[in-house]
Amino acid sequence: MRRIEAVLFASASPVTREDLARVVGQGISVDLLIADLSADLEGRAFEIAQVAGGWMFRTRAAYAPAIRAAADVTDRCCHVNLPSLQAGMPIVDQAAFAADLHASNASSR
Repeated sequence: MRRIEAVLFASASPVTREDLARVVGQGISVDLLIADLSADLEGRAFEIAQVAGGWMFRTRAAYAPAIRAAADVTDRCCHVNLPSLQAGMPIVDQAAFAADLHASNASSR
């Protein structure tokens, strides 16, 4: 279950069943692991959603106002995709964030 969690966390796009099956191995039910992870995330600010033929983490709708309120701070540090500020969508372009972080670290040397 934690391997699926790690892969979903690291991915900026939906991860397919086939990709998750390669991570956990043959004979393991991806659906059961997803269900277990979903239950484990109950009460958290994010959830696992089935999107575009795969799964990904997304912010729960209840937190949309907080995300919108933080948008101006987040936009300056993380390349927020403004349409994604709607609830249920990922809020950070992780590749852009990593590139900014690397550039920032390089310039501070």
